[in-house]
Amino acid sequence: MVVRRKLIFVVVGLALSCLLAACTGVGARTTSGDAQGEDAAKEAKDEADKKKKLKDITLTVATTDGPYALILNEFATPLLAEQRVKLKVNEFGSAEEANAACKDGKADASFCQRQDEFNAYDAEQQSGLVTVGPVFYRPIGVFSHRHDKLRDIPDDATIAVSNHAEERGRALMLLQQEGVLTLNDPKKLDAGIYDLAENPRFLHLREVDPVELIRLLDEVDYVVIGPDTPDETDNKTETEPKTDAENEEGAKKPDITSAIAIEASNSYAAMQYASIVTTKQGNAEDEGIMALMETLRSPEFALFLQDEFGQEIVAIG
Repeated sequence: MVVRRKLIFVVVGLALSCLLAACTGVGARTTSGDAQGEDAAKEAKDEADKKKKLKDITLTVATTDGPYALILNEFATPLLAEQRVKLKVNEFGSAEEANAACKDGKADASFCQRQDEFNAYDAEQQSGLVTVGPVFYRPIGVFSHRHDKLRDIPDDATIAVSNHAEERGRALMLLQQEGVLTLNDPKKLDAGIYDLAENPRFLHLREVDPVELIRLLDEVDYVVIGPDTPDETDNKTETEPKTDAENEEGAKKPDITSAIAIEASNSYAAMQYASIVTTKQGNAEDEGIMALMETLRSPEFALFLQDEFGQEIVAIG
């Protein structure tokens, strides 16, 4: 009887242990499931809160005619609307007027100028505006009617560049990018011939007025041409007849697609001459402005610029 009584106790104990283990397992699974459900609910709430914050945002941007207004109206407006940001575009006759609107609080941001232009404006006006970030740039390029490549540049070759300090410096930075010379200061925007650290090919730099650059395509080995380089015909009035030279191939500025070397989109020079978004100090991280910058930094924006402008206007890389 003692043995039987012990056996009964053992069986009952085992049964109670199994029951307790089963209850514990159910509790653990229930707790895990509750945690997952809570995480999912929190994520859904965070996403809803984010959309709610953007729901009533109206972003006013001061700009000028041309690519700036086109980008804002045709590209940015519909994409921002999907994020519940209403973009209001106010066009002005000049960058100074657009900046003033931003400075006076009549606009949340301005998108109308290059970084170098803004630097000059801000130094004079003490505007209280700051750069939010670069958006696009117009690249400069090396062109030639004599050579197909720049990497195989011959010794003693002549390269024509603008005699304007900033344009000349930008040209030298491009030549440095391509490995044909080296500057003492690789970031000197107004670099000149006396700033060369290495010139292994004994290249001759010919500094000329920008209006002469196009004509020199038939006279020198290479010419560095930028977006501000005028055609020879630009200085002719409507009543002045064109000369035979102006009707020749070299008289009109070549398309950037025919350049044998182009300024890189992530280069220091590209950043300094990039078109930028500006805003009042302290506002750069406002949700509407951040949404605008994300839109203008998207892969879709790069494709939009390519479709609209080819290689003449390029997204900052």
